[in-house]
Amino acid sequence: MNSSWLVESIAVFRKEWLSEMRSRHGLFTSFLFSLLSVVAMSLASFGQKPAPNLAAGMLCVTLLFSAVVSLPRSFLVEDEQGTFDLLRLAAEPTAAYAGKLIYNVVQSLLAVFVLTFLFVILTRVSVPDPFMLTVGVLFTAFALAGGVSLCGALVMGAMNRWLLGSAVALPVLMPQVFLGMGALRSALGGGTAPEGWQCVLGLLGWSVTLIASGPLLAAAAWKTDE
Repeated sequence: MNSSWLVESIAVFRKEWLSEMRSRHGLFTSFLFSLLSVVAMSLASFGQKPAPNLAAGMLCVTLLFSAVVSLPRSFLVEDEQGTFDLLRLAAEPTAAYAGKLIYNVVQSLLAVFVLTFLFVILTRVSVPDPFMLTVGVLFTAFALAGGVSLCGALVMGAMNRWLLGSAVALPVLMPQVFLGMGALRSALGGGTAPEGWQCVLGLLGWSVTLIASGPLLAAAAWKTDE
């Protein structure tokens, strides 16, 4: 990593942020879908507190589908608008991917913490271990951003790229779902603390794997013949 690579990554992140702030329909649609998912999950347990195992599964599914709907946009919209080749001329492939990944991480963190807060309030589920819950959703956000960003980068240029991106992301994120459910279940009182922290460490390892390998895999997929 050198200073020019970092400057290019920050420039791509800034471009993504300004583009979304200029036309907010993508963020607005993603927010409405996420809010609808949380409300639907809370209505499913209306009048009674869901058990910790059920609540952990409901929250993980909500976070997963929210990420799958919203996060690939940064890559797929670039492809649809025909500006991807220009982006590759302006920045190294790994820097371009890193800038978009940083934007997705920020968006994922905001969405995950807001949705988790709303889920806990609406379902009235008890949280015996708030610290484990916070750390668990933090690493869940990183894993979601890393996995969905990678899948969005790999399906650029494909037919039905939006559907294909979601289909590819689901199996990639299955480890995150199982580990996230384990961590959140323990945080909500349905498991032991050692089990929960083992799942948290697993989430950390999986998120690091996705984030570290993403730029290299995306650069290899975007490579063209001279």
